Amino acid sequence: MKTRIPQLLRHALSARILKKTRACIEPLESRIAPASLVSLTNGDLLVFDSVGGNDAITISVNGGNYHFNDPSGIGSGSGSFQIDGNNVEVPIALVTGNFSVVTNGGNDTVTFASAISVPGDLTAENGIEGLTVNGAITAGGNVTLGSTFDLNVNASIFKSGTAAQTLTIRASNDIIFNSSADVGVSGSGVFNVVLNSDRDAAGGGKIVLNTGTVINSNGGSITLGGGTDPLTMPAVGAGGITGSNSHGITLIGAQLLSGAGAISLRGQGGSVTTGETNIGVQLNASSLIQASTGGITIFGTGGTGSGTIDNHVGVAVESDSDVVSTGSGAITITGIAGAGTSRGLSVEGTGSTINSQSTGAINLFGTGGTGGQGGFSMKAGGAVLAGGGASVLIEVDSVSGADSFALINTAGTISGTGALTIRPASNATTIGIGAGATGVLNLDATDLSKLADGFSGITIGRATGTGAADVNASTFNDNVTILAGSMYVTELNAGTNNVSLTTLSGPIGNGGDVGVDVTGGVVTLLKQGAGKTAGFYGIGDFAPVNPTADDYLSVDATTLSATCQAGSIALRSSGTGGVSMSLSQTNTFGTGNTFVTSLTEDLTITSSTSAATASLYASATGHNVSVSNVSIVGASFISLTTTTSGNITVASAASNSGALNLNSAGNIVINGAVTGTANSTWAAGGSITGAGNVTYSGASTLGVTSTTGGVN
Repeated sequence: MKTRIPQLLRHALSARILKKTRACIEPLESRIAPASLVSLTNGDLLVFDSVGGNDAITISVNGGNYHFNDPSGIGSGSGSFQIDGNNVEVPIALVTGNFSVVTNGGNDTVTFASAISVPGDLTAENGIEGLTVNGAITAGGNVTLGSTFDLNVNASIFKSGTAAQTLTIRASNDIIFNSSADVGVSGSGVFNVVLNSDRDAAGGGKIVLNTGTVINSNGGSITLGGGTDPLTMPAVGAGGITGSNSHGITLIGAQLLSGAGAISLRGQGGSVTTGETNIGVQLNASSLIQASTGGITIFGTGGTGSGTIDNHVGVAVESDSDVVSTGSGAITITGIAGAGTSRGLSVEGTGSTINSQSTGAINLFGTGGTGGQGGFSMKAGGAVLAGGGASVLIEVDSVSGADSFALINTAGTISGTGALTIRPASNATTIGIGAGATGVLNLDATDLSKLADGFSGITIGRATGTGAADVNASTFNDNVTILAGSMYVTELNAGTNNVSLTTLSGPIGNGGDVGVDVTGGVVTLLKQGAGKTAGFYGIGDFAPVNPTADDYLSVDATTLSATCQAGSIALRSSGTGGVSMSLSQTNTFGTGNTFVTSLTEDLTITSSTSAATASLYASATGHNVSVSNVSIVGASFISLTTTTSGNITVASAASNSGALNLNSAGNIVINGAVTGTANSTWAAGGSITGAGNVTYSGASTLGVTSTTGGVN
């Protein structure tokens, strides 16, 4: 017969069985499906958070084991062993491959709490909200660290392999290196480094390298930037927090060293509105960026907000900081000012330099802010140094129209042995050179004094420039070239160095005084284009038939070359040792004559070519005039004159259908072939002699008069 269990007893037994079942099952569930799971497969270690949300995983080393802690629970998979519900360990010796940490989003954080060494790649990125490195990391493969919030590096990261490796650190917000945390090589081979803040391009994510941090890539590239491509997008200072600097990239006593590797920094200031600064890229407190054959590129844009000239600088190299190339790698720095009165690129403070120690070119680009500051400044001892023949280019502009180039209260200089070019960014920008000169690109006497002697040449302006140049009293210690749309010159003095003045269309004119306008060794004047201007005379102006001495562009040179494509040439030689001239009046775009005169020295015209309707007038008072290879086309003529005293010597001249008129207070000497087809007169206060052939054809006549010496 069946025995029936009373209903009350059945209920009691059921409750006891269920209680025991739960007691057995719940620990098993915790072990199989914890918040995190550690497993080892074929030598690869994986820490995986399958749940997500408020996990805090800490990774350290305990004896010969990797130790993992998660207060939310952590489980052991294959190859690992459970310490308790929150701790798992894996023997280090069993990990022969890669080391990966993957979380499932939420508010998960990962901390490397003690020094660890990994034989392969180390990856801790996907889904991690905050990552902190408190213990040194050494990896035989690539290292990839990421955070959807901030990422803090408080200990060093090294590569141990021999092949090329890459360290990539990505954060949606800030990347901060503290406590002398370094990046370097414990083995060999290059270690490419990428620091990528503001990864989500949401407009907030700076990079800060604090005191003592040294990143040495051992010949690998170093890239600091933001967004989806840190080579082209900036790290961005988080804005809007009064009392906190909001720079895109800041180096505070830190170093970036790459050797043969390229270095790239791109930063943008934030939008702190009052009291603080929003610099794009700042080097401060004896920071150093250095490469050899690798190029250095820094691009910084200042932020927004109110403030003074220093608040929203594009790129600031200050407080004994340096950007250095020791080899052929070029240095290229672009600074664009943010809001207000900020500068684009600033080199400030004793010991602060941009320095090429070999052949690597220095290229500096600066754009000033809207409130009245310029594109480039050196201040309080900052300097640009270029040894080894490296070229220096400084290209500047000012949005506001204020002076775009300023060397302010500086004991430093711009120095080098290669070519120096200072030019505006825009073709239409005006140029002012010397005391009291006007122009947006303005180099006053103080600025010019900071251009140290030693450059192979100094060029100011653009070959395609259309803006006018105002050149006042100015001194140059090296060969100088000035390029502009038009130019008026007063008291430019280069000593015995060479001077080249070129205009794209307008004249090269006398600036208005009666002194020497241009002093140099070899002086070259080129007026291009169709432009002609009435007013002061020089090259490309409308000159009168008989200009007075003060109308001319006055030049003191040993050798003078002048070419004009439209308008007249009116030059006065004002030296004392004699001048050799080469003149070309092409009249490509219009008509004009050539006038040269001297009150102080002999004139020697070694060649002169003129188009139709362009005549040559050469005269000297108390000095000699000598010409050779003079050719006049069409009905234009040659007129050579000496007054008071002085001889005329003709080695060769062809006046074509125009006249060759010689009027000498002294002798006339014909040493070469002279041809003409128009009526001409030769008159000498002394004799007319020579062994040259004189040929006049057609109906032309040659009238010859000698006052005292006869004709032979």
